[in-house]
Amino acid sequence: MSTALRVSREILTDSYQTILILFRILIPALILVKILDYFGATEYLSALTQPLMAPMGLPDMAGLIWATTMIVNIYTGVAVFLTLADPAEWTQAQTTCLAMLMLTTHNMVVELRIAQQAGCKLFTQLLLRIFTAVFFCYLCYQLFETMQWLQQPAEFLWQAPQTDDSLISWVITQTLSLLKIALVIVLLITLLRLFKKIGVERLLELLLTPVFQVMGLGREAVTITIVGFTLGLAYGGGLLIKEARSGEINQTDVFSSVSLLGICHSLIEDTFLVLIIGANLNSVLVLRLVLSIIVISILIRLVRRMSEKTRRRFLYRPISTSEN
Repeated sequence: MSTALRVSREILTDSYQTILILFRILIPALILVKILDYFGATEYLSALTQPLMAPMGLPDMAGLIWATTMIVNIYTGVAVFLTLADPAEWTQAQTTCLAMLMLTTHNMVVELRIAQQAGCKLFTQLLLRIFTAVFFCYLCYQLFETMQWLQQPAEFLWQAPQTDDSLISWVITQTLSLLKIALVIVLLITLLRLFKKIGVERLLELLLTPVFQVMGLGREAVTITIVGFTLGLAYGGGLLIKEARSGEINQTDVFSSVSLLGICHSLIEDTFLVLIIGANLNSVLVLRLVLSIIVISILIRLVRRMSEKTRRRFLYRPISTSEN
């Protein structure tokens, strides 16, 4: 009984520390997003992104949807799309290309702050995610046009309901989201403890380590990267920040893991969300995963060729245990 109480106390302590680290980032970032949205930052960003839409085979409207997704989140981007878009005017190729943009660059105000707190330079992560999103989208557009794939009209699986835009509704929604995140973190840390106890963590490492070794990612980052892949950067981010501050993962592996999770995370939830707007499953899941692994593999090799001085100037930011 004493052992069970000790383990429970350790899980709650670890969960509390992880939640505290993450909420110190999330709450100010969520408030900032609301302020930016209130003062029309989405419309300004939309005007900047619209010229990029035509070369990727997308209508001007896609600029507004992409901007909304970047500043707010993928849920809002999907809702805006379903509110404004006419299914007859969109092909499945176009919704798939737009989905590539949304999946790679959603919720960046919050997620870039998480990356920064894990020890990565914010501007570098911003450039990586935008460049990768545009590259993935343009590559898909050229592939679909050349092969004449997915040219049929898109099928929307859901229509957006009327939303309450009041401040009270926003506060309630964000509070419930934060409570959900806290609950998931407690369950996640409990699950990771259980996995370690019964050997599942070791099995996952054995299965995925060869893939990560080919990429150049260190073994210490395997478990957290798996968490980010499946649950998302917000959940894996708290664990990643905690491990980075503990010094148990070197900065190159932290940078590599954050970069990979930045462009490819939450493979289950986010993938199902973009299927609602008619995106092609194989493209947004399999093709995105393969492209992400290739891009980060190349990036890791480039990083390892850099001098330590260059890495610290452009890739890393100093972190210490005092930030806990």
